Amino acid sequence: MKQLIGFVLMVLFAATPALAAEVRIGVVDLQKAIASSKAGLESKAKMEVEIKAFEKKAEANYKELEKLRDELSNPSEMFKDEARAAKEKEFKQKSREYQLYETDHKEELRQLDSKLYNQLIQTFFLVAQDVAKQEGYDFVFERSSIVYVADAADLTDKLIAAADAKLAKKKDK
Repeated sequence: MKQLIGFVLMVLFAATPALAAEVRIGVVDLQKAIASSKAGLESKAKMEVEIKAFEKKAEANYKELEKLRDELSNPSEMFKDEARAAKEKEFKQKSREYQLYETDHKEELRQLDSKLYNQLIQTFFLVAQDVAKQEGYDFVFERSSIVYVADAADLTDKLIAAADAKLAKKKDK
């Protein structure tokens, strides 16, 4: 990707000086836009709610497991062989359920995070296109692949403002 960008820039600036002066190139920092925009902050808040709910349920399940383990390991608790076997079976079952819950929900959280991130990226690409057209830019690149960019070519703040305005319009409807 960096080679392609380098090639495009080299071709553009190797052209006539008049053509090079007319070409406008902009840059956006998508990570900054995601971290600073209302949409990004809402996405982060949604993930935090989901993570807290997961942690709360996982903690409750873990406490239940600890209680069962303590009952089994407490020498003052005298169990008959059948009762001990039943408690051990219950402990193993609860332990498996806990592990499955953790594994499944961690995967669900990872998928939700990925889905929210991809939605944000798609939104910001569309908004970046609109900003570039309004501002008269010929090319807009993502900041992570650019070594240096002049402040005047950085469209990130305009991108954030436009994305926030778009989100506000959606909420008003």
